[in-house]
Amino acid sequence: MPRQVDGTTCGPTVAMVAAALLDPTYQPSDPDAEQRRIHAAVNLVWPRRLGTTPFAMVKFLAGHSDVRYGWRGPRARRNALDAADSGWPVPVLIGNVVPRHWVLLIGPGHYDPSPGEFREDRTRFSYPRVFGFVLPTGITGGR
Repeated sequence: MPRQVDGTTCGPTVAMVAAALLDPTYQPSDPDAEQRRIHAAVNLVWPRRLGTTPFAMVKFLAGHSDVRYGWRGPRARRNALDAADSGWPVPVLIGNVVPRHWVLLIGPGHYDPSPGEFREDRTRFSYPRVFGFVLPTGITGGR
């Protein structure tokens, strides 16, 4: 799996992997360049050094799925796990005191773009606090 190219591209990397899972025709030939392209495209107003906002993540995924995605707070954990169990990629914004990092729930585990690894664990992330989830909305079943 791709590794994020710098300290601010965790969001674009998660967006890229989620989009590839949602849209089989989307397979970037140069993942490093694609991370940078996504970062520039989704952060037109927001400073790139501050990372990717949840709404930028929602907007990017909208272009790669027939299903709408939306931002939900940390209380949506059960919905996020159910969606991941049903085959939907679920971006998760985590951090300590402030949001700092994106990971991606995929099935029984999660993808962390910092080391570029898939981990068979959905409860222990690289930061302790979950700020929220980007979830598919209006779904009734699996992919």
